[in-house]
Formats: sequence, C-alpha cells, structure tokens
Amino acid sequence: MLKIWFHGSSLGDVNALRGIVHQFAQRECSLIGSASTQSGKLRWESLSNDPQFLPHAHLKILPAPLWSKKKALIYLKQEQPDVLILELLELWPAWVKSWARAGVRVVVVDGRISKRTLYARFYLARSFRLLSLFLAQTHLDAERAIYMGCLAEKVFICGDAKFDSLLCSQAKIQAISDDQERQNIFNIILACTRKKDEKYLISPLITYLNQMKMNKVLIAPRQLTTVPRLIQSLKRNGLEFKLLSSENLARYGSQSLKMIKNDPTQLWVLNCYGYLDDLYNHTHCAVIGGTFYNHGQNLLEASQAGCAVIYGPKVDKQRAQVEMISDQGGYAVKSWTQAFAIAKTLQDHSKIEVGVKIDSLLKAKGAVQQQINLIEGLFN
Repeated sequence: MLKIWFHGSSLGDVNALRGIVHQFAQRECSLIGSASTQSGKLRWESLSNDPQFLPHAHLKILPAPLWSKKKALIYLKQEQPDVLILELLELWPAWVKSWARAGVRVVVVDGRISKRTLYARFYLARSFRLLSLFLAQTHLDAERAIYMGCLAEKVFICGDAKFDSLLCSQAKIQAISDDQERQNIFNIILACTRKKDEKYLISPLITYLNQMKMNKVLIAPRQLTTVPRLIQSLKRNGLEFKLLSSENLARYGSQSLKMIKNDPTQLWVLNCYGYLDDLYNHTHCAVIGGTFYNHGQNLLEASQAGCAVIYGPKVDKQRAQVEMISDQGGYAVKSWTQAFAIAKTLQDHSKIEVGVKIDSLLKAKGAVQQQINLIEGLFN
C-alpha cells in the first residue's frame, strides 16, 4: 500500500489537491496531509472528517517540516512515506533534499514558476534536480522548471487540477448556457475588488452608469472588511447604491433576484460570502479585480458561468486559466477604464456569443487523472 504525503500552502492549495487526494483514497492508499497556514490546516481537518470525500481511507494531518532537516528526518523515520506531493511550488530545500536522498519520490503537481522564483535558481537548483516529477500547468512553467534544474524527462504538462475541482459538470454548464439571457440581472459584476481597485474604478463606473441608465452593476469586494471603506467612497462620489446581504438572499431566495431586477437602483454592493458563484450566472460580464494592481485572482468561477471575463495585466499566477479562455470569452485590458469600455461594447451581443464557451472549459478537465497516471508510473 502506497503511503502519500500531500502538502499545500494555504486553503486554496489544499482545495486544489482535493481531486488527487480523493482518487488516491479510492485506491486505499495511506494518506497524510499538511499545510503551511492555519486556513490550510483547517481545510485538511474538514476533508478528513468528510466520509463522502474519504469513504475508503483515513487522512492523517501532521505539521510540515518546512525548514528543519531534523524534523524532516524524524517524520521520515516515523511515517516512512513513499511519495511527497507538493502543490504549486512548495519546494522547501531541507525537506525535499533529505527525503529524496532517502528514496522518497518527490512530485510537484500544478507546477507554476513565477519570474521571481527564477531569481532563486542558485538556491533551488539542487532541489529541482532531485524531483521525481514536475507536473507543470503550462508550457512556460515546464520550460522554467528545466531552467531551474529539473531533468527534462521528469517534466510533463498536465494543466491545473483546480479545473477539475471547480469546473461544473457538462450538464450544468449546458443548462446555464441555454438560458443565460433570461437569467441576467446584472450587466456587470466587479468581482473580488481590492483597495487599489476601488480607488481607480470609481471614475469609469460613474461614467458607465451615467451613459447606461438602465444597466445594473454589482460590486463584490474580495474581503468584507473593506465594505465600509467602499461605502464611504461611493457616498463621497455621490453614488446611490443598495447592499445585498446574506439575510436578504437567504430570506427571499430566488425572489431576491426578481426584486433586484425590478428595483430601479443601478448600483449594488455584495456584503456577504458564499453567493458570488451563483450570481455569476446572472450577469453578462465579470471584471475580475486583483488582476490590475495585485497578484491576480481566480478566473474560473466567472468562466464556468459563461460570462464574458475581463481581466487586467497581473495574471502571471493564472496563466493556465488565461490560456484556456483567451480565445473564447476572455478579454485582456490594461485599466479599469478599458474594462468598462469593452464591457459596454460586449453588451451589444448576447452572453452566449461573447462569453466563455463550454468546449474550452471541458477541454481543460482531466489534469488530475494525468497526474495520477504519471505518479503511479513511478512504481510500475
């Protein structure tokens, strides 16, 4: 029986590992999970307590020996894992070197290498050299892995396993596409906005609302703690708006959306978590905040709803997602002003014409199975 240790940095990384963990659980492997952050550890705990997720296996949760060679060797002796699977690029040299030299296969899944990582080539080259597999998201990540020192024959392009975890089934995507125009309530959702986004989107937002008197816009901040600041900014600029809270959405259910559609208010602010995924199904365009001035933001939730997905230049961490939608419903812009301009143009066409296409999403699935086949090949 294989014993596999999975490690991801944060909650998002652990979520990305769900697919491969679930598949190995079906094979009755012995499983261990670790994370660098508290949110990641809590996510492992929730998965370990979910009998539907792990019907045939037990998931043991342990601290990760990130920096300490001594602790890494203690865990090596105590657990005797066969494989260490690292999400993205959690390539901690002390841990990787000590385990790889002891015969543990070290595998990077969903491998992504940023420009900043390239500067650490001297420090990380030996760790890259010891990898049994580097399963890259894109061709660029594969090229960078080889540059960093990974053996070319150990590098494979599998895509991003997040696609398998987040994308809808074909039936669900098709159902959304067949009835998109009737479902539309918001013309634009400004999603996952951050402090700097809110600073620069106000002026083009005012212009858009003045030009498009019948259109509705929803702002969905990335963190609810920023809502009071956003409200103050909107008030300072003379913008009228209404808050969309979990209380209203839960109390009135589907009637809430009908109430919004019949309400003359143009601007709305989402003041709760857990509803944005569904609201993407009720908009024509989604402009993804965090892609203009920060380090990017996930594009998949809006893509799977068939939206026209507009994003800024800071998408280095989302290269695989951008490649997936760039020719089929994804629109790259440089500023919030351009984002509103292209959204206005796209609204002359139906959502089905300009949104992300079903085929592009379905082609992106299958990364998990490719990864499993390659990992199992290490032991055949």
